[in-house]
Amino acid sequence: MKNSEQLRKRTRKLLRENPTKYAFPEEPWEEDDFDEIAHIIETYVLAERVITDEYDPWSDWLDRFRFYRASA
Repeated sequence: MKNSEQLRKRTRKLLRENPTKYAFPEEPWEEDDFDEIAHIIETYVLAERVITDEYDPWSDWLDRFRFYRASA
């Protein structure tokens, strides 16, 4: 499925150079791993909620994940 592969690529990119990557499930990711990843990211986004005009890759990933789940 194309959307699943796009989500995997975005997740790899987000976690690649992030020091917190060890808090996330390791690849290969199953569907329920993405639920866990989304929960971790959502917790972070809510805890760090700052109103800004800057691009936030964590919020962007979470929005894309929610769209992925809604369209599945």
